[in-house]
Amino acid sequence: MTLYNEVKMLDEKINAIDMPFDKGLPLLQNLLWEIADRHNTTGPEELRMYFDMKSAELKNSKE
Repeated sequence: MTLYNEVKMLDEKINAIDMPFDKGLPLLQNLLWEIADRHNTTGPEELRMYFDMKSAELKNSKE
């Protein structure tokens, strides 16, 4: 599975969880760091990728 596909699947999983942001942030971090470990990259790089993906989706939804 590609890195992007894993991050996209993570987003679907996050959307299905009904949890306040402050409680869900550690979960998001753990999941992103696990993906990063599998793809020999860093957690912060994965977080950047996730935020870039979400920003692009938001921008596209406004057009």
